Amino acid sequence: MDKTRLILIEFPDDLQEELNKYICGDQKTDFIIKAVRKEFVKTKQKKVIMNSAGAINKVDYPEFSTPDSIYQWVREPREQD
Repeated sequence: MDKTRLILIEFPDDLQEELNKYICGDQKTDFIIKAVRKEFVKTKQKKVIMNSAGAINKVDYPEFSTPDSIYQWVREPREQD
């Protein structure tokens, strides 16, 4: 198991009640860790997407300048197969 550290986290009462209702005792830690890891994946993906915004511009890539041109760009090679 990875090195762990005990941390104190404040939970809203309603969230704590749901956690207690649906997740059994020693499974709570694993449940919370999995939930946090999932959120990190989403957060990292969002950051990558936001940082790459504008990487493909209309001047350099006119085939991506409109939704219709993107659709054509995708469809043409598929129709050739």
